[in-house]
Amino acid sequence: MEPVALRRLWGRAEEFDALHDLLHDDAAHPRGMVLCGDAGIGRTALYWAAVDMAEATGRPVLRVRASAADELLAFAGLADLLDGVDDDVLSRLPPPQRRAVDGVTLRIHPSLDVEPRTVGTALSTVLRLLGADGPVLVAIDDEPWLDRPTADALSFALRRIDQHAVRVVLTAPVTGPPGRVRQALVDAFGTRLQERALGPLDAVSMRRILGELDGPSLPRTLVERVVDAAGGHPLFALELARGVRMLDHPPRPDEPLPLSARLRDLVAARVEGLGESDRALLQLVAFASRPTVDLITQRPGGAATLDAWEGAGFTTVDRGVVKLANQLLAVAVREGATGPERRATHAALATLVPELEQRARHMALADSRPDRTVADALERAAAATAARGAPSAAAELAALAVARTPESDHDARARRRLGLAALCFRLGDTDDAIGLGKAVLSSPTTDAMHARALLLLAEVEFENGLSEIAVRHCLTGLQLVTDDVELQARLHARVAAVATHDLALALVHADRAMTLLADIDEPDPATECMALQGRIAATLARGHGLVMEDVERAILLEGKAPAPRVADRPSAALGAWLAWTDDVHGAKEALEGTLQTARDEGDESSVPYALSHLPLTLLRLGELAEARAVAEQVLEAAEATAQDYQRCQALWMLALVDAHLGDLDRAAREAEECRVAAVAGEDPWIVRQALSTMGFVELSRGRPAAALGHLRAAVELEERIGLRNPVLRRGAQLLADALVEVGDLTAAAALVDDLADAADALHTAPTQAVCRRLRAQIAAADGRLDDALDLLEEARRHHARQPFPFDEARTMLVLGQVQRRRRQRGQAATAFQQARDGFAAIGARGWVARVEGETAGSAGRSRGGSLTAGEQRVADALLAGATVKEAALRLHTSPKTVEAHITHIYRKLGIRSRAQLGAALGATAAPSTDDVLHT
Repeated sequence: MEPVALRRLWGRAEEFDALHDLLHDDAAHPRGMVLCGDAGIGRTALYWAAVDMAEATGRPVLRVRASAADELLAFAGLADLLDGVDDDVLSRLPPPQRRAVDGVTLRIHPSLDVEPRTVGTALSTVLRLLGADGPVLVAIDDEPWLDRPTADALSFALRRIDQHAVRVVLTAPVTGPPGRVRQALVDAFGTRLQERALGPLDAVSMRRILGELDGPSLPRTLVERVVDAAGGHPLFALELARGVRMLDHPPRPDEPLPLSARLRDLVAARVEGLGESDRALLQLVAFASRPTVDLITQRPGGAATLDAWEGAGFTTVDRGVVKLANQLLAVAVREGATGPERRATHAALATLVPELEQRARHMALADSRPDRTVADALERAAAATAARGAPSAAAELAALAVARTPESDHDARARRRLGLAALCFRLGDTDDAIGLGKAVLSSPTTDAMHARALLLLAEVEFENGLSEIAVRHCLTGLQLVTDDVELQARLHARVAAVATHDLALALVHADRAMTLLADIDEPDPATECMALQGRIAATLARGHGLVMEDVERAILLEGKAPAPRVADRPSAALGAWLAWTDDVHGAKEALEGTLQTARDEGDESSVPYALSHLPLTLLRLGELAEARAVAEQVLEAAEATAQDYQRCQALWMLALVDAHLGDLDRAAREAEECRVAAVAGEDPWIVRQALSTMGFVELSRGRPAAALGHLRAAVELEERIGLRNPVLRRGAQLLADALVEVGDLTAAAALVDDLADAADALHTAPTQAVCRRLRAQIAAADGRLDDALDLLEEARRHHARQPFPFDEARTMLVLGQVQRRRRQRGQAATAFQQARDGFAAIGARGWVARVEGETAGSAGRSRGGSLTAGEQRVADALLAGATVKEAALRLHTSPKTVEAHITHIYRKLGIRSRAQLGAALGATAAPSTDDVLHT
């Protein structure tokens, strides 16, 4: 350890040993230490000791000393933290993270908007890379003064470094609530975080500090008086000693020390004792965010003054930046400046600093009166800061821009309010965004500006789940705009994006937007991308296929004007679109790519979306256990990010998977919870999914009549939405199934013909196979067994093109039923075995039981002891509540055969009603009107 570092730590042996243990622990998990204390107690000395100790052992160090002037400047602290990170480390970041780091630290000009979460993810990746070979130190001095974007990025990163050797040393005042980074450490590190309160130093240590750091020694009696007055605060002692030296003669023993006993007053008095030019220059340092040596030396006499300041303990130079020695000195300079001095300092800095954001802030602070030039600069700075991934700092600049806009400049004020509203919406302040949008609507500005306000309100309301209100806003905006073609196109494009309740309407407006954009020489890529994305989704959902030229064009435009969130991009939607064409393998690959992108960019809000289509894809691939695990991840991620829509999606997927697994009670509860939440959110898309799953549960229980109500409601919503894609029309598929079982073959045939025509047009083999299987069930129920066998063979050929295990097993189950009815017992047994093996392989326990029910007792007798297999199947149908006609349809036999079986069952068991049947077989029978036929 260098002597200077040792001198800083007199009286802090316990803290020094704790820091040594922290920094020399090579365990692969994060640890941290928070050092709290009053101003002047020695927090910064311990910060430097930790830095020196880590650097002496060759460990990587990321360090930042925050200051009051940095608090409002976006990513000022992050630039310091990453200052010493080698380019070879940064070059190993994923491209989105590298671009984010370079953009926010102004190594490059950000050509595209940077998301704050991407910055946090990049920082966590840097920490992992640096800590791969041993502990890396993150040192933060005066954490409460960190600018918010840096604090957010650090908090994000520190919560995501479990199992990595990261060591954090943070200093903070002893009073006040914990800052964002400190709270993240408490939450993430748990018991691996030490918090140490720094108490006063002993008299011996205080004397040594005065002797070493105070220059020419004072008389011993004065040293003792200073030590007693300082109360164990080393900075207080040094300031008292300096005050004594400013006197013409040392105070006599009977005279009081000349300055206040309050440290803050001592520091302020020292500042006030400077000459006017020195004080003005010191104010430049205090009010500037990054006062470089070059900035100070540009001023007359700056170089000599800087040397004198360092000698007097006013300033230090760290990596080319001049910093006041401590926060008390910074506060004293800033608070001690008069109003005219502050304004003059900000006016001078506005001409000196190179960065747009700093320059605009200083212009605003130099004069609080409305001014067009200042408002313009603030507006530009807000846009640039938002692009760097600091929306909170950008919102502060945007609010200043609104405040500095003259009252008479209605259009500029409205434009800036909308800019601020967009930032508020991005930050999650929905109410503020709506309020600002409505303020523009009521202001005396142009119709075009009112239309832009409606456009913003449409986006906000759609995110709130109110697609119909969002559409109304856009249509009202279109009535106001007559001569702005690009704005008209954006309004049409927004309708295409938000009209999920009316796909035909979405398609009309998508086409209208594209037509308008074609007449613009250089159309806005974001508008064109939105319109294309709306057209692709609506076209596919309407059953017209996936137009890959449009997809490729949309993804190309995305690169020029990406959506803020990964989930809103065409490249993210591609996975869902491929699933809608039955291309589940392509969908799985695309969705996993979207998930990786969301994680690379730290976009946690998009993780639920990226996961949400995977469970259904995995289910169709026969991976039921993994499908359920992913659905649970969707639920956890949705609840963690407060996304009600994705939470409903997760509940629906859990219900669907559980129904396939055979856990019907749990599936019913999940589906009902999903339906209730979706109805409350006025979302017909998810309501129909919940209803179709509730219908599937009832079908799985053998209660087709109970399923009809759910499924008819689901199909009604499909028709209201305009859904024509047969892959998405699960309600219609299941309704056809239920209609066959209850004997309404005419309605079932009409529904299946509609689905089959659409599936044939799209060449979606798995859905074509389902339609053939449904047609075979209709033919068998109608007594056309040869036609049924032909249709089932056709279904198997479609399955062979693209196998979906569950659907294949269902086809084999129906094939076994038809073959048994044709008395092809050997072939039927083989088909039943294949069906059972198929269901068992994917874990569909309920369906395994159903197949076993079909084949139980085929060697002679049933579990009832005297019933044949055929009689047992009829008994099971009756116990499930089926009528004679329904039982005949379900078992692919005639009503007369069912009635004959009922007669034999009742005679063998010595009973006269269905209720007695339940008792005889140890089950509860459902009452039926056909009981009267056998009483």
